[in-house]
Amino acid sequence: MNRILLALILTLALPLGHAWGYVKPRILITTSVAQAMDGYKEIEMISDYLADTIQGGILKAFPCASPATEKDIKLMLDWERRKSLLGYYTDKDTFHAGHQIGQEALDKESATIRENLDGYKDYRYFIMLKITGKGQSTEMTVLCMDRLTNKTAITLHRTAGTGDAAAGPIGEMADELVKKMAYLEICPYTGPVTVTVSSVKKNDDTTHYPVFCNNSDGVFHQNSREETSTTQDWRLKRIGKPDTTGEMTATIHEFRENREENGCYSCASGRKGGRSSTKTTTLDAEVNGLSNRSRMMGEPENHDATIQLIFNENGTYMVSIDGTSLASNYRGKVREKAEGTCDLVNTNVDLTEEQINTLIRYNRALPLNGKWGPFPGTPFDKQLSGKKEILLNDTATKEESKIGIDFDLQRN
Repeated sequence: MNRILLALILTLALPLGHAWGYVKPRILITTSVAQAMDGYKEIEMISDYLADTIQGGILKAFPCASPATEKDIKLMLDWERRKSLLGYYTDKDTFHAGHQIGQEALDKESATIRENLDGYKDYRYFIMLKITGKGQSTEMTVLCMDRLTNKTAITLHRTAGTGDAAAGPIGEMADELVKKMAYLEICPYTGPVTVTVSSVKKNDDTTHYPVFCNNSDGVFHQNSREETSTTQDWRLKRIGKPDTTGEMTATIHEFRENREENGCYSCASGRKGGRSSTKTTTLDAEVNGLSNRSRMMGEPENHDATIQLIFNENGTYMVSIDGTSLASNYRGKVREKAEGTCDLVNTNVDLTEEQINTLIRYNRALPLNGKWGPFPGTPFDKQLSGKKEILLNDTATKEESKIGIDFDLQRN
């Protein structure tokens, strides 16, 4: 019951964002103090001062964030207990639960924060402070863990004196932590990101050799030509870290032509003679829409499109984009013409779905996977914008591509 009430209090007291705090990151600051009993109070004051200084630095640097300390949670729980004792609640179950919140329950919940962090999954980041008093010195360790990756992202150590002598190192430690947290993109950059892709692939093969039949010389000549072209327009909008929405459209055109001149073509009857034939196959497809399959499968966020910003410490950053389109709708035709010693052919028919599946060069759902940069900028900038065009020429596949990116992102 206490845990249910605690969850309710945190839900009401702290502003919420998307799951894992993509838009409104929640940060929990916990403390652990070790010191002989005669100096415990002084070390505890240093611990509280460090927690408050870090909390203030986070609020100043990251206005989107919602940091809370253990002391904040205790105060909220105590306030709820006092309201219940004063008859603030009229609901019988809630009133009864309120009477159960005593000092023992407060201490138990505080210990749970440190011992069972899995119970607080709404928090995106945990900042854990460990303060140890050793004689006239104070050892301070700060760990910042990202719950999304379950890895410690930042580790800081400081040794300071006691009392007022700890104030300077505490301020330095808090400043360093806030600067390093900026590289985690606490407040997400949001805004439009456009990616355009156009590609052309051409292939032209010719086969030529002599043939002999009916007591005369002839030739076999075959020309196979393929051409595939695509255009893609991804109009994305980054709404969090790394959540992305938007639209995409694409067109695909595939053309295959096989021309053959055979001086000794074998007819079904066994007779041989000259024959000319042309077979042309065309495939066209349109794609319209960004996949949201992950949300349809019950996930709280749509991860079919994500935009990640990777900040380097040399004043540059990279933009990494992953996306998936809806399935494309293909249609195709095959036309055959032939004349010569055997027969005459002149057909123009639609391809079946099975035939199309054996011919298409691309997946029905188009992927977007790329990393662009480096662009000049730091996580301390309020705005990040850039524009770049890349030309690619794959000599192995003979595909030429032009990829462009244009973005304008801002944060609070």
